[in-house]
Amino acid sequence: MILLVASCYNQQITTDLQRACIAKLLASGQIARQQIVELFVPGAFEIPVVVAASLAQAKYDCVICLGALIKGETRHFELVADTVAHALMQISVERKTPVIFEVLTALSVEQALARSGAKGNRGEEAAMAALQMLETMRRINAPRT
Repeated sequence: MILLVASCYNQQITTDLQRACIAKLLASGQIARQQIVELFVPGAFEIPVVVAASLAQAKYDCVICLGALIKGETRHFELVADTVAHALMQISVERKTPVIFEVLTALSVEQALARSGAKGNRGEEAAMAALQMLETMRRINAPRT
């Protein structure tokens, strides 16, 4: 099972990431649609608590986190990006569950759109990272003979 948590803030960008991510997972032939659970949060800052609560309630083989932070005139961008990244890494290590961090940190809307477009969509890259981590974790957890 894969948990996909997506921020609704900067929705055009995150929707494009989400669609590309799911399409890539399904195209791999390794993941069926019913194996993907999607949850939506207001912004990137809320992603870690939803990931932690979800992992406490159910077993997921991998978590994919999607969002878009765009730099403004204040330090808010840096504070949220650092906090979310550190929290998700901590959850991943503590739970021994891969957490794919694809919360875009762009300096402009144009940069974010470029990273969520048809060329170089980071949602696809998140899906590929998830598939690679699923295989790696299977190898780690395989019984040794």
